[in-house]
Amino acid sequence: MLVTTEANLKKIAGRQLSSDQQNMVNQIHQFMEQSKAAVGDGDLDRARTLAWKAQVLSEELVKPAK
Repeated sequence: MLVTTEANLKKIAGRQLSSDQQNMVNQIHQFMEQSKAAVGDGDLDRARTLAWKAQVLSEELVKPAK
């Protein structure tokens, strides 16, 4: 999930983002860091949940504008 999230973030790199979208990017990075920390703590359920949240947000950013 983190690999997919990273790929999604690369797709939007260099794109002009609104403040809401930039806040989403910041939240994605926080979820990713928290997920990695949870893996380090041995809490795989929490790590998976945080990685999933990051992926869902990143998918919202790469959706075509309506």
